[in-house]
Amino acid sequence: MHTQRIVHISSSLQRGGAEQLLLQLIKALQPSYEQSVIYLHDGPYRAELIALGIPHYQLTAPGGYANPLLWIRMFRLLRQQQPSIVHTSLWAASIMGRVCCRLLRIPVVASLHTLAPHEGWLRTTFDRLTGSKEADAIATSQTIARSMIRAQRYSPARMTIIPSGIDIRRLQEQALQPPDIPYIKEPGTFLIGSVGRLVPVKQYDLLLKAFAELQHQFPELRLLLIGTGPEEAALRALVQKLHVDSFVTIITNQIATPYYQLFDCFVLPSRYEGLGLATLEACYFSIPVIVTEQLGGHEIVHHRENGLLIPAATPAAISNAIRRYIEDSQLRMRCAQAGHATVMEGYTAPRMLAAYRRLFEQLISTHRQHSN
Repeated sequence: MHTQRIVHISSSLQRGGAEQLLLQLIKALQPSYEQSVIYLHDGPYRAELIALGIPHYQLTAPGGYANPLLWIRMFRLLRQQQPSIVHTSLWAASIMGRVCCRLLRIPVVASLHTLAPHEGWLRTTFDRLTGSKEADAIATSQTIARSMIRAQRYSPARMTIIPSGIDIRRLQEQALQPPDIPYIKEPGTFLIGSVGRLVPVKQYDLLLKAFAELQHQFPELRLLLIGTGPEEAALRALVQKLHVDSFVTIITNQIATPYYQLFDCFVLPSRYEGLGLATLEACYFSIPVIVTEQLGGHEIVHHRENGLLIPAATPAAISNAIRRYIEDSQLRMRCAQAGHATVMEGYTAPRMLAAYRRLFEQLISTHRQHSN
């Protein structure tokens, strides 16, 4: 029997939730499918593709996806590979894959990892003009699905919701490995942790301001940020400006898993966030979490049940939530235990990956029937 081929198109191979999910998916689909990856921006996950023996192709051109040459190269590569289905991840990859696959009459499905407002009106317009409502999509959370449908970027009839799930075995293995950059937690300190890309939407500047305010009241407070991104220099400058450089540590280009066990609470003050793998991982490690409401609620965090919600990420709201955890150890313990149970009940990788596999098989079968 002929092995089906899947081509994955990703905007990036950097460390991030979307890229991590893609790698999980590739591993799960081996050896049932022949797979290859087309990507635009290089990153650490390329080394893992090499280790897995996955063919991979970087497409570059001056000006990025605004350059027609990049589209021509994408078109030619897809035509050469003749995949059974194309799976795209992140916006630039999704719009290019959608257009090229329509011309080549190849089924394509996009994984959606962020809320529509985060993408902005320009990307929303491009999506509509290129027929996103006629394309299949996977929303990695209920919130993302509602957001995209409300923005009229994707049709409810073509949308499948597959919540993100974490690879518990991988987390357990990584947690036992000492990090390349050690962090020594001082006895008696209360460590606030956060994991995520250092980009404006994460609003780490607000977290730093909240921390600076609280640190005067609670000298035992410390803050550890794990992430990489263009805001690193600005955040380090803000740490200096707020005079909290003795209490704040920013670690970049590292796997976050070994650090989770040091956190006393986890804070993610993003303006826009889908399900958030970092939040799931923190909950798995029984760390009480603080996250921002998304469209009036949150996918997994329910206020004072398995975490704390703040309606908007302001320094005052963040500091008030952290103060609650500091002053109420019973609340911390209850949220930590409930958060762990929430993840184990519905947000593990096997459940997620099985749903992806079923959807790919369904889309390939449907396309074959229509082609005959």
